Amino acid sequence: MGRNLIDYKLLGSRIQGGRERLGLSREDVADRVGFGTSYYGKIERGDDKPSLERLVALCIALQIPIGDVLSGVIHTETKFDNRPISNEQYL
Repeated sequence: MGRNLIDYKLLGSRIQGGRERLGLSREDVADRVGFGTSYYGKIERGDDKPSLERLVALCIALQIPIGDVLSGVIHTETKFDNRPISNEQYL
């Protein structure tokens, strides 16, 4: 695959929108979830890839359903080869 499966810029934008909707600063959110402000800013800009655990923590803190944050950020046009693996390649 030549491109990321997840659009982290869009993901960050959704997180930023949730923060702004609540009228919170980046520092407020970072404190709520136990992140450094710099790291949190990188997530909002799409410069860092949060783990699933961290993404869930952000969604809870920002009162955003995780499905709303992930909707449209995953590239579904990526094709995967689902053929069974042949044992011959290991012989």
